[in-house]
Amino acid sequence: MTSDEVDKFQSYLHQAKGTVSDNMIPTPLYSDMDNGRNPKFNEINVYDEFVWMHYFAARQNLEKGRKTQHKDIPSVVQADFAHAGPAFLTWHRAYMLFWERALQKISGDEDFLISYWDWAGEPDCTVCNDNYVGESDKNGHTLTGSFSNWRLLCHDFEELTKEGELCSNDRDASTLPFVERSPGGGCQCFSDSENGTGLFIDGFSQLHNLVHDYMNGTIGSVPTASSDPLFFLHHSNVDRIFDKWLRRHRVSRDEFPGKSTPTGHSRYSYMVPFFPVYTNDEFFQRSEHFGYTYDDIDSQG
Repeated sequence: MTSDEVDKFQSYLHQAKGTVSDNMIPTPLYSDMDNGRNPKFNEINVYDEFVWMHYFAARQNLEKGRKTQHKDIPSVVQADFAHAGPAFLTWHRAYMLFWERALQKISGDEDFLISYWDWAGEPDCTVCNDNYVGESDKNGHTLTGSFSNWRLLCHDFEELTKEGELCSNDRDASTLPFVERSPGGGCQCFSDSENGTGLFIDGFSQLHNLVHDYMNGTIGSVPTASSDPLFFLHHSNVDRIFDKWLRRHRVSRDEFPGKSTPTGHSRYSYMVPFFPVYTNDEFFQRSEHFGYTYDDIDSQG
């Protein structure tokens, strides 16, 4: 990224933090709104709206369980519409594309594109400095630089799930924790499956997951991950790898599985919580179909 591109990236994210979205988010569950008769919604800034979307797609959901003579007994199921299934790539492609368009609208810069950080074979987080997405402070966690003192939503994910509540932005912002990151820990490398370098251990996280785990902070937890601006540079690279695969193997939309998938991950499933609605297979296409491409993409296909 040139210095001008970095300035735009940082500036537009800050603009998103300071711009009220056209959409609103619910503060309680639908059932707590008297089944819709007492709606409760809050305005939210554009950046946190996308943080909330990522959280909402992965939160535990209630499905109607067995019926007794007295009442229905609900059962909690992990219905993650964005992870742990074939829709992981299509959901995040849609998410990144909508996020990019939101930044273009806020900034008035229709040519703005989110850059990617190619972490393959890297010995450390080379973008974790004040020139890009900030580094850890002297305590080893809270960020310095342009994104210092950013707060995060949905940090108490386990408690919310336990109480059957929904994350919202109706709490005092000063009580929320800061975005934090402390790269390193037990691993000092990122894996590169194509070139055979990096960390390869059977049964352990690799590629996408490994980058999240390596950061030891906000980005390492699904509910809060996109509160860290690094998330977008990381997932732009994941999308680039996805596009290389689609091209190299000339994959078609009808090859996306239509059955025997986790909840929300079939070809015909609608991607939660995007609106207007889209099915997974609509985003199982080469990036040029959506008006963008990558600088080192394969020419096959």
